[in-house]
Order: sequence, then C-alpha cells, then structure tokens
Amino acid sequence: MTKNIHHQCHPACIACSEHNRDGLGLRFEQTDDESVVGLFACEPKYQGYPDRLHGGIVTMLVDAAMVHCLFIRRIPAVTARLNIRFHLPVSVGVPATVRAWVEKNTPPLYRLKAEVRQNDSLRASAEALFYHEESLQQQFDDYE
Repeated sequence: MTKNIHHQCHPACIACSEHNRDGLGLRFEQTDDESVVGLFACEPKYQGYPDRLHGGIVTMLVDAAMVHCLFIRRIPAVTARLNIRFHLPVSVGVPATVRAWVEKNTPPLYRLKAEVRQNDSLRASAEALFYHEESLQQQFDDYE
C-alpha cells in the first residue's frame, strides 16, 4: 500500500493498526481485479453466541475491507451507510476470508461490496456507501 495511507488516516484503528495491541490486526492485499482480500483467524475470544463469531466483529471485518479497498486507490473515506446480511454463522476457530470491491465510483461517494467466506461458503455480505472526506485527504497529502 503506497505510503501506508491507513497508518496516516487512522493510526490506532481497532481493525488494522499494528500499534493497537487489542485490535484485530487485519491485513489486506490487493488482487489482480483491484479488490482486496484478507484472512481472519476467527479466534474464540471474538465469539458472541457459543462457537460463533460476534456479529459486530463480522461487521467490522467487512467495513475494514471496504475502506482498505479505497485506500489502495489513495482515497481516504469514512463509512456513510452500511448494510450487512448474515447468511450463515461464522464459526470460531476456522479462518475466514474477507473480500471487498468497488461497485460504483461517483466522487465524493463510493459504493462498495464485501463478503466473508469460510470453507468456500458465503457467511456474510455487505454493501456500503463511503464518503471521501476532505479533512482526511489533507492529512494524507501532508503525510506525503
């Protein structure tokens, strides 16, 4: 990720900062189709109901993936609206793959989609609207 835009925009993020010891430690990689993909271990400490990942953690996974999909495009943005559908429970103790991609690009608004899969099975899907916030862009520009 060029100049680590995520470090500048939210350096103590609970989802992706390596400086937040209590965080999830998420890392995302860009794919050939310009989506991003990350792996999450789904440790039992993140469960809600027995043997199931807490829905709030699942929501954090898709939100983080989508914002990182914008970061690879050097677009610092904040979530304006997020809709999630839980298809199946996400089991604890089984790694999950999180993927996000841009669906529509109409600056300053961006529509993205994301999904969580486990054992090749769709567990959750999401759609969100992100807003490119000028104050975040200024922070990023100052960092370069």
